[in-house]
Amino acid sequence: MGVVLGALGALTGFCVSSIVHFNLGDGEVAMTLWLVLGAAFSGIKGAEKTVL
Repeated sequence: MGVVLGALGALTGFCVSSIVHFNLGDGEVAMTLWLVLGAAFSGIKGAEKTVL
């Protein structure tokens, strides 16, 4: 659950920062965002498997 909340915070920060910067044009920033979101989604799928 903590990884998911952290990813939500990272996504929120990314969106807020995109107001004044073009973050999707920067490869390092975009790749880090996709890595964090991928970890969050794998954590969600892992949590669903343990509950069931």
